[in-house]
Amino acid sequence: MGILRVYELIRALGWIVKRGGDYVRIRSRVSDEELSEFATVIRVYDEAGGLFFPFGVRLSRVRRAIGLCRDRWLGWLFLPPLLFIKYSWPWYAFAPAAGTSACLLAASTNGANGSLVQSLLFLASVLLVFGSLSIAAELVLCYLMLGSWITYHSFVIAPNRRTITELSLVAGGALIAYLTSVAATFIASIWLR
Repeated sequence: MGILRVYELIRALGWIVKRGGDYVRIRSRVSDEELSEFATVIRVYDEAGGLFFPFGVRLSRVRRAIGLCRDRWLGWLFLPPLLFIKYSWPWYAFAPAAGTSACLLAASTNGANGSLVQSLLFLASVLLVFGSLSIAAELVLCYLMLGSWITYHSFVIAPNRRTITELSLVAGGALIAYLTSVAATFIASIWLR
């Protein structure tokens, strides 16, 4: 699951570079009132090519599927796994959960040398660090290509709250990067015993 998550982060970076200009152009034609409806956000992502594998920009494919499930007779059968993905997949939820579980596993195995668990823990720490670097790259690319990280997230923000919202996003990203690097360092310290 971690490999798929990092793959999606890389795909999002590629989308920002290739289609970021298209996205900004399409988004500028839509009013803030229209962007408050999620169907409009999905349409904008779709027009800009943001519905890529596995889940698209900002989980747009999953969110569209959730909307379809709510409108269908047996859709409720698919709703629980889709809601699980929606709330566990974003990096701010995925990274701390993966880091915490990997740290607990590392501490409980006490650095058993040569084991499969040790190799998986090393892979987990590499993925956590790489994912955090991808989030940092996303931040930089969003500023370069889109003009703002808020634009990428399709937030509709009052002009007087734009700066504080942007800073809170950056601070949250920095905190997650710090926590995942601490987890990776802890795992590596046990792995290198």
